[in-house]
Amino acid sequence: MRAPFRTALLAASLLFASCSDDPTSPSGSLSEIPYNASFDFFSASIRSLWGTPSGEMYASGSVILHYDGVEWRPLELPRFDRGFLTTWGTSNGDLYAMGSNNIHRYDGAQWHEIQRPAYVTDSWGSEDGHIFVVGGGNNRLYHYDGATWFVDSLITDYRWGDPWGHVSGANNSDVYIAGWGGWLGHFDGDEWTASRPDTMVSFSSIWKAPNGPLYLASFERLFTYDGDRLEPVDLGDEGLWNLRVSGRSANEVYCVSGGGDVFSYDGSSWDHVADLPSNVDVVWGERASNRMFAAGRGVIWELEGSTATPSFGSAEAGFQVFRDLWGSEADGIFLIGTHAYRYLNGAWTNLKKEELNDYPANSIWGRSGRELYAVGDHMILHYDGAQWTWVSGAGNSYLYAVAGTDRDVYAVVADGTILQLHDGLWSPMESGTTYYLYAVYAWGDRAFAGGEDGAMMHYNGREWRPFPSPVSWDIYDMFGFGDRIFAVGADQTEICRFDGKTWKPIFMDYSPGYNGSIWGTSERNLFIGKSDGNVVHFDGSEWSFLPRVTSSGVGSIWGTTSGEIIAVGERNVIRYTR
Repeated sequence: MRAPFRTALLAASLLFASCSDDPTSPSGSLSEIPYNASFDFFSASIRSLWGTPSGEMYASGSVILHYDGVEWRPLELPRFDRGFLTTWGTSNGDLYAMGSNNIHRYDGAQWHEIQRPAYVTDSWGSEDGHIFVVGGGNNRLYHYDGATWFVDSLITDYRWGDPWGHVSGANNSDVYIAGWGGWLGHFDGDEWTASRPDTMVSFSSIWKAPNGPLYLASFERLFTYDGDRLEPVDLGDEGLWNLRVSGRSANEVYCVSGGGDVFSYDGSSWDHVADLPSNVDVVWGERASNRMFAAGRGVIWELEGSTATPSFGSAEAGFQVFRDLWGSEADGIFLIGTHAYRYLNGAWTNLKKEELNDYPANSIWGRSGRELYAVGDHMILHYDGAQWTWVSGAGNSYLYAVAGTDRDVYAVVADGTILQLHDGLWSPMESGTTYYLYAVYAWGDRAFAGGEDGAMMHYNGREWRPFPSPVSWDIYDMFGFGDRIFAVGADQTEICRFDGKTWKPIFMDYSPGYNGSIWGTSERNLFIGKSDGNVVHFDGSEWSFLPRVTSSGVGSIWGTTSGEIIAVGERNVIRYTR
């Protein structure tokens, strides 16, 4: 069942414990299972592109993708960080990625962590390993010389706080920062100085050409700066917006508009290279090979001359949202969100849900591939193996999850209501609670529903009643094997298990991130998806990782009889194979 996504990452100290029904003493760190990971669907945003001198490419956002000249594949991420929205590299091929917590250097084989003094919004590094970061607040500026962080500040009279949000440089003694209110800052290797060449412009992107001018992009215009004044660049196109600028030399500069316009500068004139679909955020080019890449939400375009082709993802997929999985051995795995798909025999088939309704469904469950139910905000949908039909407006309620048996189907609602499908009719039941309910699991003529603050409701075949719960954290998902049931939720190191009579806590080995989803083939083969993108496996005695390839939450997880694992986040569908 799809867990409600949370925007804040839960943080806590690691608690390493062996797994049993009761807490025990620490047992050590987790191992990693050798799975291969790939993206079957991708609609996340790409915020940064960088190419190596050897022709390889990296693209980053909530994921980091590596291109070897033939295909894009996800790079395994640092284990304990999120949101890699800025990346850059050096001529020796090292990749630097700025996470939410720290900066990480990838040497082509493994990650090395560089602890960072504060949260920041942008970073830039020079060839010799110096790093500059901005956006930490209170006008602070941070400079790393390869061994030590130095803290400085550049005070302005900007009335709305810290104006600094973007940084770029030619080398470690020629660095520029910019942001709101038209302010610019410059570091000459010894000290910072501030200037304000224009009080009416705020900068959304900057890039410093080695032995050339500073380029600054605002929401609507591109400028050069010669140390004294801003000079507008004539791109010959009206209606540009959300401009981003990058480059390789003074004679090789690139600019992209959020509307999809891509421009290239060869040292003498600007050319309009391509007009791509909207939501393009970043461009990277290399004139020597006549290749360019532009990226945005759900797609990386490769441009050769005036021809643009999707190199990874697709423009259409960028607008899809993915929420939940359900499957059976006979019928395959079903994926629901704005669209619906079936995965069977290694291939995905579109079930055309968007033709009825492209609003995202939260949860899916079925008796077979010819009787599926999907629920969401104000809706219950039914699929008969051929087409989707609108069953109910669900009483204008927000439905989180659905599950059932051969007898009945249950859907849980935000206000504690539980809806029941019995003899072909959906109707509300007395739930015995007003707590939000996020998860439901059913077997035989019985069921459990779980939700807010550890609320646990039990259906005994006649009525719902509160059931003693050992936890106080929100319960987001349930999965089981008859009356042996597991529940996961807003705790980093704990899940709980129903043994047929009582619920008891189980302590996990790992965790900065809540447990959003659970699936397995037995009590000794369980997989848990976490809010930081990790997937964790339990073999009945030990916990271990699968490779982490996204820093966004895994809200649903399911597997195939051949051993593949499908993990779903809001913007990604990951397939793990061995």
